Parts: sequence; C-alpha cells; structure tokens
Amino acid sequence: MKILLVAHFFPPERNAGAEKRALGYAVELSNRGHSVQVLCAGDWDTGASHWNGTTDDRYQGISVRRVNLNWALAEDPNRLLYDNHHVTARLAEWLLEWQPDIVHIISLITLGAGVVRAVKELAIPVVMTLTDFWMVCPKISLVRGDGLFCDGQVVPVTCLKCMMWNTKILKSSSLLLPGSTVGTILAWLSRHPRLNRLRGLRGMALDMEDRRAVLSSIARSIDVVLTPSNNMSRIIDACGIFPVPARTIHSGHDLSWVSEQSAPHQNHLQRFGFIGQWIPAKGLHQIVEAFQTLKDRRYAQLFIYGNAEENSAYATALQEQVADDPQIHWMGAFPHERLGTVLNELDILIVPSQWHENNPRVVQEAFAAKVPVIASDVGGIAEFVEHGVNGLLYPHASVSALRALLERVLDEPDLVQQLQNGIKPVKTMAEEVDEIIEIYRNLVPI
Repeated sequence: MKILLVAHFFPPERNAGAEKRALGYAVELSNRGHSVQVLCAGDWDTGASHWNGTTDDRYQGISVRRVNLNWALAEDPNRLLYDNHHVTARLAEWLLEWQPDIVHIISLITLGAGVVRAVKELAIPVVMTLTDFWMVCPKISLVRGDGLFCDGQVVPVTCLKCMMWNTKILKSSSLLLPGSTVGTILAWLSRHPRLNRLRGLRGMALDMEDRRAVLSSIARSIDVVLTPSNNMSRIIDACGIFPVPARTIHSGHDLSWVSEQSAPHQNHLQRFGFIGQWIPAKGLHQIVEAFQTLKDRRYAQLFIYGNAEENSAYATALQEQVADDPQIHWMGAFPHERLGTVLNELDILIVPSQWHENNPRVVQEAFAAKVPVIASDVGGIAEFVEHGVNGLLYPHASVSALRALLERVLDEPDLVQQLQNGIKPVKTMAEEVDEIIEIYRNLVPI
C-alpha cells in the first residue's frame, strides 16, 4: 500500500508528540513493506518570502518532503494559517507524482485545510488522527484567555476575542466601548489583510467565520477521524464538526529505547523530573513554584528537560526566578535516543498540563520506564494515570495541591515503589498500527 503521512513538522528538526507519532507510524508501516511518503513543513517562520520551495530528504529510511514557508510574509498571513493556497496548488502535482492509496493526516497546522481538498479531488481516502483541537480552536488548546477551559461550542467572535486576549487593541477598546461593538470592530479588522497583517494583529485577528466555514467544509470529506483518548472523542463529537463519530485508538509507542537498568536510587533522595515543552500550557511554572515552596527540600531534586528556545521569554523568566537554587537543574533538550537514560535517572515524572491534554506521550514513556507520574487532572490524562495506582492526580489549577503531592512522596518512602508496582505494560506502536492498517484496508480496495 502507498501511504502519504501529513504532519505539521517531522524529526529531526522537531520532536514533540505529534512528530513522534508521525515518525512512529512511518517507520512501522515501512517496516511492514508499505511505501511511505511524509509531507510536512520545514522552515516555518524564516526565509526571504512566504514560499521558499521544498527540500527532499530521508530520515530513518523514510522519504520526507519539507515545505519551506515564512507564514508572516504572506499577503494574507492570517488566512494562510488555516488555508494555504500555495500548498494546495502544489500538492495536486505531488499527488499525481506519488499516487498514494491513502492519506493519513496527523496535523494540518502548518500546511492548512487545502491539503484535504487536493486529496479528495483525486478521490483518495483520508484518515485524520487528531492530536490537538486545531480543527475547532485556533489556539489548539481549548483554553480561554482567562485560563478557563472552553468546550469549543462558541460563536466565532468569542474565538476572535480569545485569540486577541492580551493585545493592546482589545484591552483599550474594551475599556471604551460595549462588548458587542468591540466584537464588530475586531471582526471587521479580521476581514482586511492590509490591516490584520500589521504587528499586534498578525497571527491573532483571524477571520473566525471564514476559518470555521473552511474547516467545517473539509471536515465533511474526512473518511475516518481518530483520537488518542475517549475524552477528546467526546469533546470533538459534541462540537459536531465531523459528520462521523470520532473513533478512539489509544496511542502506541516505540519502546526500543527502554532499558532494564536504572540509576541507583537512594531512599533518602527523591528525583522529580519534567520533560516537555517550556510553554505555559505545559505548566512548568507550577512545578517551579510548588517545588520552591516545599516545607523541607533537603531530600528533593528537580530535573527539568526541554528546549528553552520554544518560548525564550517564558523560559528565561523561570530560570531567573530560581537562578541560585542548587536543587533545581535545567538540563535542556536531549535526543530521543537518550530517553531511557533520562527516565532511568528519575523517580517521579511531573506532567502539570494546563490544557485539554488528550494522551500525552511522555506519560506512557514514563510508564514504559517504570516511572510513576504526578499529573494534573486535565483532558484524557486521567484515563491513563490512576490516582494511587500508577501515579497521583491533582486539580490542574492548584499549585498547593501539587505541592502537597510532592510532600507526600517525600514523607512516604515506600510510595514510589508502590506506584511502580501499579504500572501496566505500555501499548506498542506495532499494536496501534495493527488497528490503523485494518482501517486502511476498509477504505482501500485490495
């Protein structure tokens, strides 16, 4: 079978959860004898013009075409954030070149909705695995500007105000004008590229009515919609954007990195860790605050892994806050090949997410290494972290509750071992791909 995988990015340049998923699918499918082509963005915010050509390469034996874009230089950058006509036109040519039997989309965040239109014009079946809420939320997180959760069932102007929550234009106009008038002005601005491409509006003042119409249109032509958690399926189905119910397939994982050896553990010392993106939605600030205010930190160490460049202002502020703390270690990013070593040097992984997580890959990776997890009770996390069994859960907005769990780990020396004993085997990538291939075969005549 000839399979085209579409992702927003792909390793080695980026290695977050969606990229790992795309790589896992590609490698497993290729190992089974299928012909796999990956299409993704390469550069996204650099280059002399909006369209900077493509590059072809191979990664772990997989053919990859990377589309080099600088989204901010487009004539209508806000619209091209969800519907890029350059990609649509060229994809039509590439599809004739590749002639895939099926297209599996992991993310459209960079390449846009036109991918689906180009594919369906050739009557090629489309499977879409949702890894976030981009199809119903331009922020992808379903978290409002005030930090509260959204269910996605809102009018377009609500999304527009949410995107512009911290902008000067929204704050100042809201002080002077009624809310309905502010919404009317913002909606008018969003429809005029000459204005909305200006600093302060670019990337935020999207024409939400058009965005919703475009994404609803392509959603109607998706053949199968998959999600990694039941929670995500419920939210997506309630939004009503897809004509068919979402099907939950829990994520599988490449476990080739798992090692049976772990760093020697000293009972008097607990090694807490964080692995992930250094962005507010991942809640790293909560860990820092909770750890710094522990009653007794003599027997606690905190190791923080991730790429500080993803949100340098946020990362710098946190690092400066704890610059002289000898028990907090900023470890930076690491290659995937070192994941086993990193996890084996931790006793507890903390996942303090502040958005509707679906099925964070890092949770399952921790379980594969027999590392229990302390996590916020958001999204689908509670489907996998069982409180008191293989980890501990706390209300996502409560730093004090997180601190209490850290102190519990320090006060109960046997708790880590107890939670380790409750960890069940982790689903493999091969097991997930078995389910996906069955879906492919139902769509593609043999």
